Amino acid sequence: MQAQLQMMSSFSLLHSPAKLTELIDQSKARGYTAIALTDLNNLYGSIDFYKYAKKIGIKPIIGLTIEIAGIIETDNTYPLLLLAQNDKGYKNLIKISSRIMSTKEPVHINDLRDVLSGLFVITPASDAEILKTDLSAYFEQLKALVQADNLYLGVSLYSGQIDNVKTIRKIAHDYQVPLVALGDVRYVNQDDHLAYQVVNNLRTGQRFENLDQVVVNGDHYLRDYQVFASDFSNVDMQEAVDNANSIADRCNVEIEFKETELPEFQTPQGITSIQFLHDLTNKGLKKRLGTVPADYQKRLEYELSVIDKMGFSDYFLIVWDVIKHAHAVGIKTGPGRGSAAGSLVSYCLGITQVDPIKYDLLFERFLNPQRVNMPDIDLDLPDDRRDEMVMYMHDKYGSDHMAQIITFGTLAAKMALRDISRTFSQTQFQMSQWSNAIPRKLNISLKESFEESSTLRNLVDNSKENQLIFKVAQRIEGIPRHYSTHAAGIVL
Repeated sequence: MQAQLQMMSSFSLLHSPAKLTELIDQSKARGYTAIALTDLNNLYGSIDFYKYAKKIGIKPIIGLTIEIAGIIETDNTYPLLLLAQNDKGYKNLIKISSRIMSTKEPVHINDLRDVLSGLFVITPASDAEILKTDLSAYFEQLKALVQADNLYLGVSLYSGQIDNVKTIRKIAHDYQVPLVALGDVRYVNQDDHLAYQVVNNLRTGQRFENLDQVVVNGDHYLRDYQVFASDFSNVDMQEAVDNANSIADRCNVEIEFKETELPEFQTPQGITSIQFLHDLTNKGLKKRLGTVPADYQKRLEYELSVIDKMGFSDYFLIVWDVIKHAHAVGIKTGPGRGSAAGSLVSYCLGITQVDPIKYDLLFERFLNPQRVNMPDIDLDLPDDRRDEMVMYMHDKYGSDHMAQIITFGTLAAKMALRDISRTFSQTQFQMSQWSNAIPRKLNISLKESFEESSTLRNLVDNSKENQLIFKVAQRIEGIPRHYSTHAAGIVL
């Protein structure tokens, strides 16, 4: 293995400008055979990272950088690097990230006592408390919690850290903690440092007062593997590189991407889902029609057989339960939208209010046994009572089985230019100039804008500062800026 175990992406919101696919592509191009994604406190990019790395033939290692409260200096926080060694470790990363993102507070190392199995734990020496305080207490706590051969002291050799090499090597020797080589990668190319400064300024509110404060090149870029490895060899730390490659060999997480797995609806004891669905729909049909015509009964039996064959009984019961609760508490629902109105089962359950036989609506447009696709039932609820339904689902299924869906706001062309110009302390008038120079076209890119708008080209050419702003905007265009909660979507 030729491994890089510390890489941050733009999913560490406004901590890094590195786009995930470029980071992975360049890792392979620069000689790495295994890479770890270690975003700050979250796993937002982990699945895309895993899939894309596998696709192009580079080993993905799923990791996480967390902020822990200081063991000695309790008012400060320090990074700790966690890498999933196996599937259990990956699940523990999910638990740790969920805990941190839910509380929005740094965790104490003791809070992780039950979730560190299956994880490599690396304390980066460049930022760690160990260079500032009593070492015995530090390692005493870490060694009490972490499996002996899973604890490492990370070392990086970017500018400013080389002077600490002797100290770090002595610490590793004195406390019997092996060293591991880290790149502390926060952006792809050396000249991406300015983009890195800008996104961090967007997060902190800091600004460049003049161009003298702008630093184009930096140290936290992705070096070629041979350069990265030789830097450590040159300071007699080859063992740190060997340990990094060994860790990469030992990290083996396999994520299965199965077809959609439906949750099971809790039916009355002794009754299967299809039996319960059969009972509900037949009762519902009689309630709707009184005397049931033969063609309705035949259509109902046909739909139920298709639903059973395709394994979607629980899906209909879950939706029925949601609608039943809404009606019970006086929440109005729509009469039926989309292809679901073609389902007699939906009509019998009260999910829709449209008789599909009366209006000659096809069930096969909604659910076709020849095409195995998930049924899609659109539920329309008043927006001022939507939260009540979300809470009902939360209370019914519990926080371990129900979650709302995250959405990301990204830096589109116009927003990228405005935000960056603000970090350069430009005036409102100048920011408006940037916005007005972008053609009014949905989802237009900066590249397209530059080709189409002479106003934008002239504005870019107007000054060195404007050229820098546009260059950075192109580097960070499309990265996530913030997250929010989907207005109505949940996952069971």
